[in-house]
Amino acid sequence: MSWFFADLFSRKINQVTKAISNYDKGITDDINLPTGRKDEIGTLAKSFSMMKAKIDGNVKELNSALEKEQHAKKQRDEFLQNMSHEMRTPLNTILGLTQLLYKQLPSETQLPIIHSLERSANNLAGLVYDVLDHQKLLERKVQIVNRPTDIGELLRDIHSSYEFEALQKGLSFRLNLDKKLDGHRYETDSLRLSQIVTNLVVNAIKYTKKGNIEIIADIESGNVPILNLKIKDTGIGILPENIAKINERFFREEEDLSGRYGGYGLGLSIVKQLTELFGGTLKAVSKKGKGSEFQVTIPLLQISSRQGVHLVMIWYQLVIDLVTSSLG
Repeated sequence: MSWFFADLFSRKINQVTKAISNYDKGITDDINLPTGRKDEIGTLAKSFSMMKAKIDGNVKELNSALEKEQHAKKQRDEFLQNMSHEMRTPLNTILGLTQLLYKQLPSETQLPIIHSLERSANNLAGLVYDVLDHQKLLERKVQIVNRPTDIGELLRDIHSSYEFEALQKGLSFRLNLDKKLDGHRYETDSLRLSQIVTNLVVNAIKYTKKGNIEIIADIESGNVPILNLKIKDTGIGILPENIAKINERFFREEEDLSGRYGGYGLGLSIVKQLTELFGGTLKAVSKKGKGSEFQVTIPLLQISSRQGVHLVMIWYQLVIDLVTSSLG
């Protein structure tokens, strides 16, 4: 009798033990547990059954929440992308009309209105393209395409494009270029490099009420030339605890800021991600109320004049081959 009850007792314990082990391994085989017993085994089996039901319920709720979050994220991304595409056509129309208005020789009283219209349209267009580019960056669809580039000329063009806007705010906007950039071409992605500098310049102008803004560029010689870019301003600055957040998708320094960067926080995030695509680094140094300095370092490949001619010849030959094959 003692052996019989001991064997029965051990079999019930083994049932509970096996059920716990299977649950831990993710095995869904149902085991009949002795939950109806009035002794310790019944209490253990009942406690495990209640715990299992509670965990299963929590996991089900978590999975449901994750599915809803993924669906909401997908809808949000689709909305942003569709909105950006839909807004590009009317924005391009507005910008085209402003150019026609300039050709009509407007009066001195009309010019500020046209300038304001053009600036607002450009700012909105910048936001639209930022949204599209950020979406592409998240989907890893952006690639760096290196071409021979005159970086000095590129930076001068950016400086001249925003010099008037800075002067309108009473700001001093300076460009300080290393002599190594004069007459030298480097292999880099001019479009993405321009996007990095433009984002930082627009950001500096937006949040600088008085003082100056400066673009500093120099080349660090070595086996791989390094482009060092600094965009300095005397603007509102960034709190120390927020400097590390510049890579967050919708980061903004203050809740009451609005506009291209204040309301959406895409600009600095795009700069950070594009810099990393170049294999470079972005560093921010700032004091609240004193100004900010953004330092961008990007590796380059210097191109000699002989290399430049060789690349042109390769490109020319490819064009001839494509035309010949299409005619054939």
